[in-house]
Amino acid sequence: MKHGITIAFVNHKGGVGKTTSVHQIGASLVQKGFKVLLVDNDPQANLTFMNGWNEENETTIYDAIAEGNENLPVYEISENLFLTPSELDYASLELQLPTDPLGHFALRTILENQKKEYDFVLIDNPPTLGVFVSNALFAADKVVIITESSSLSAKGLQVVVDLIQKLKKGANKSLELLGLVLTKTSNYVVRRDTADWIREQYDVFETGIRQTVSLEEAAALQQNIFDYNPKSSGAEDYQNLTNELLKKLNIKPIKGKKKAVKK
Repeated sequence: MKHGITIAFVNHKGGVGKTTSVHQIGASLVQKGFKVLLVDNDPQANLTFMNGWNEENETTIYDAIAEGNENLPVYEISENLFLTPSELDYASLELQLPTDPLGHFALRTILENQKKEYDFVLIDNPPTLGVFVSNALFAADKVVIITESSSLSAKGLQVVVDLIQKLKKGANKSLELLGLVLTKTSNYVVRRDTADWIREQYDVFETGIRQTVSLEEAAALQQNIFDYNPKSSGAEDYQNLTNELLKKLNIKPIKGKKKAVKK
């Protein structure tokens, strides 16, 4: 029986590795036997690009939200991996959705009809805390904050945490913050010290994502890191991060099987 666990990946700062993390964790979950839907909730459509989707005449998340459809458009990328693509036109809804009394719940309403078809639904989000992110947080069961181990990234983390706690007390009481993921870690003193400070202040995943050019190369070539360079530090880190994520959710990875089994 599929769980339909929906996880939103957020941060108001760009360039911290949200899209890369959604892409790689999704690929890793598929390797472990799960059926995964990736939802590109960002008008920049970087997750759509990374998955090699370039069908200009097909419907996207923009069409579904703008027209109030009952279902999101879903396309199969590979076995057990599915994508709801985005496009630049989606940005036009940023001003329209807040004027709709139910505008902050548009994604939740649509996704509710489909989430149980998948073991996991992973939502990538723009680097803001606006209406697109609130839609994702209202739709999600869990949330992960992705943050670079730098002082600029650390500066605004409390704002993100406070927003999640506010929504948890309000319209989405089941929302759970699974923790923070540190990306682009290195042995530079300033990054190491910043990472240590973040770990002291917040609940952080033990697995950090080391800075490596392989992840950038894989994204540019529209490949996941496991296909592009399975022996790289990026592949190792995202494999370990996915294992840790499953452990937090109390779910066993089942290699070679199509359904998730909960302990």
